[in-house]
Amino acid sequence: MRSRRQVLSFLLGAASSPACFTGSTAQTYPSRPIRLIVPFPPGGVNDTVARPWAEKMRNQLGTVVIENIGGAGSASGSSSRR
Repeated sequence: MRSRRQVLSFLLGAASSPACFTGSTAQTYPSRPIRLIVPFPPGGVNDTVARPWAEKMRNQLGTVVIENIGGAGSASGSSSRR
């Protein structure tokens, strides 16, 4: 058997829970352009694969920006976290 206090606290919690969640909405994805980093200079094989892929993904994801960061044996592009 439940006490009156337990029943009242449950009802109060159930009644107030919708008020707590009214302001939370999901953000639209992506909220900014997607950066596709190719760790090799432009004009190479990797660049020729990345550009058609970005065109196909543009319909589903929105703007896709390709950045070619070459140099240092591709270590510069693979470790960039801008």
